[in-house]
Amino acid sequence: MPDYDSVNQVQPRPILQEPPSADGGRPAQAGGHDHRVRALWIGSVTASLLLVIAASWLFFGTYDVGLYATAEDGGYAIIAQVRPKHRVPIASQDLLGSGEILPTRETAPKPTPTPTPEISPGTREIPLAPAPTAEMRSVDYLAEARVLLEAAKMGRDERVAYSALETLAKADRGPATVDNQARILESQIYYLLDTLHGTTYLEEGSPVRWRLLDPEGQLLTNPLDFTLHGGYLYVIDSGTLYQGSLADLRPTEGSLRLSRILTPTATVGGYPVKEIVAVEGMNTSDSVFVLDKSNDLYRYVVSSGTWILEQLPTSANDDLAPHYINLSSFADRLYALDTALNQIWRHPAGDLGARYLPGTLPWLVGPGEPDVSSARDLAIDGRVYVVLRDGTVVVFAPAEQARFHLPTSNGRSHVVDAEQASIRPSAIWVKTKGEGPLYIADPGQRRVLALSREDGGFLHQWMAPQNRDFSGIRAIAEVDRWLLILAGSNLYAVTIGIPDTTSLTGELPTWRTIPDSDGADLYPDEMAPNDPRLVQALARYQFKMPIRGALLPDRDAVYPGACRPYRYGVHEGLDIYEKDVGASVDVGSPVYASAAGTVMRADLDYHEMTLEAANALLKDAKQRHITPSDTLDRLGGVQVWLDHGHGVVTKYMHLLQAAEGITISQRVEAGQLIGYVGLTGTTDGIMGNIQFPHLHFEISVGGQSQYYLGQWLSIEDTRRIFERIFGVAVRPAYLEFRRESSPTRERHIPPAKEQLIQ
Repeated sequence: MPDYDSVNQVQPRPILQEPPSADGGRPAQAGGHDHRVRALWIGSVTASLLLVIAASWLFFGTYDVGLYATAEDGGYAIIAQVRPKHRVPIASQDLLGSGEILPTRETAPKPTPTPTPEISPGTREIPLAPAPTAEMRSVDYLAEARVLLEAAKMGRDERVAYSALETLAKADRGPATVDNQARILESQIYYLLDTLHGTTYLEEGSPVRWRLLDPEGQLLTNPLDFTLHGGYLYVIDSGTLYQGSLADLRPTEGSLRLSRILTPTATVGGYPVKEIVAVEGMNTSDSVFVLDKSNDLYRYVVSSGTWILEQLPTSANDDLAPHYINLSSFADRLYALDTALNQIWRHPAGDLGARYLPGTLPWLVGPGEPDVSSARDLAIDGRVYVVLRDGTVVVFAPAEQARFHLPTSNGRSHVVDAEQASIRPSAIWVKTKGEGPLYIADPGQRRVLALSREDGGFLHQWMAPQNRDFSGIRAIAEVDRWLLILAGSNLYAVTIGIPDTTSLTGELPTWRTIPDSDGADLYPDEMAPNDPRLVQALARYQFKMPIRGALLPDRDAVYPGACRPYRYGVHEGLDIYEKDVGASVDVGSPVYASAAGTVMRADLDYHEMTLEAANALLKDAKQRHITPSDTLDRLGGVQVWLDHGHGVVTKYMHLLQAAEGITISQRVEAGQLIGYVGLTGTTDGIMGNIQFPHLHFEISVGGQSQYYLGQWLSIEDTRRIFERIFGVAVRPAYLEFRRESSPTRERHIPPAKEQLIQ
């Protein structure tokens, strides 16, 4: 850019002088031979100066140039004036797309004229242009940055794009018009840089989207998982498995109506189906497998349309129960991820055996030992890829081969607030045959990543900062050069690959936050338990932890929705143990009301069961393959229930006793003492074993039908809801049990026997 602070104003000076006449008198008259030579010489000099100034104009920017020859005493003089020339008015919609007119020399405020230098008599006075203002200079910077941006697009050159940013930074952005134009241009430059760095923004209408509908044409509430098999799509939502044909997916946006093939009221093998949570059929012959929250496995034989109940492998130790959270498949074999026993199980086992990993119990894991206790999903191509909750990906074969962490969006995306969102992986997928990347869904930063399956190197990412559906990505899969993404109640599809024809023109999207009002005008009794807006509706109750100073636990097995295989049931509350929450939870520890409400139940005259009676209840549950509601209530021991209005009830179980003065219909305030921690209703409590006292804390929601908070959701979803409504952090699991210095580590016992409690 030109230096506007030193405008080149050349003062008149003699260029040529007439030679004296032979007699020493006055110069010869013009028109002689010598005079013609001098005139030609003057013309040559003039042309040279014009060429030099014209070149400067082309290189540095547009100039106004004035060049004049004048006659003076004794000879000739040339006056040259050079000053910045502002371009013709540019409509900002042509320059940057805002529709505003940038200031020009004609429209900008006129500065105070500066005095011109004295010019000797006989010289024609040339008026000088006013000095450019900061706003005028900014116009030139914007225009130059625009030229650089277009050059960067043509050459796909990020260095030129950075030069455009540097030029733009010189502009004075004080004037509102200039600032608005600069913001738009800056957004366009960052959009280009992000695209060149491997980010594709999925804006409104750019990914193909199909709305997933039930047979009645209603939008699914909050799908959990999907798989593909034999040209069909299988989706889980609200405890139901749906099926739809991929052939019905139009290449443009539309909807897909699904049919039900497994419902919550169905029976398989003579036993009732519990909450289904995972489905897998990508690499299995004529079979689609469905996992429920009680660890039951159902096989759907596609050719016959029949269902078969199967059993996954379990631990040989009856005191330790597996907790399967997800499924994958490879070479017609199923693999089940078990976070409770730190294991991946093969089904059927075959010659390889059931166990894929050594299976060191989570609280005994030492440095360098495999640890999948915080895993969220797995994928297999011969090697096993496991993604952990913190974004770490571990590759097993079966010994650990590699470990890498998901890259943040920072540096590859300049979307404001995106880098503030935490990485929160939910799904991982890899093609079992041939080459291809490792795909990982990260709803925390609303993106899907493509990474090298060899070393985790970044390849590409698809981001949707303005699409709140992508905050709930549940599953991903590749089919026919499409990447399918299950997000919210919709199925999205993006093209696979990073073609050079990717559009480089656009503006950086903004991060769309979920407003606090989304769902705040609704009440829980108007919603399904898996309605994404429920968390906002619950925020009005201002819940507090019922144990003072407690954090939220980390372990899957203590959350609502965890399996309880000893009674073929599903856990419906949050178990609060001292070693999980970092606060005192002993027999007799005080329990406080989580929110203001009215006492609707208080067991003031409780009589403990005998061990024989408790065992009879558990035996009956095993025979039924489900826990009857009255059995579940008796196993809760001493209980206090609080009604908080609009279908929200909190339940406090296994209490030693209710607090003095607590009676039915009594109004209590948040934080008021309502009871004391105990072990009533458990076999440990019956036998007098007080090693693992805990509080079972449960939130139920709904209108005429009551559901536990976490029903039809994954464990990870439930944990996130608890984090948001209680506003406390999650405490990492097994801190006291993983001390390398402990010489008696092998003698530690599990921190909780979930199989002996509700």
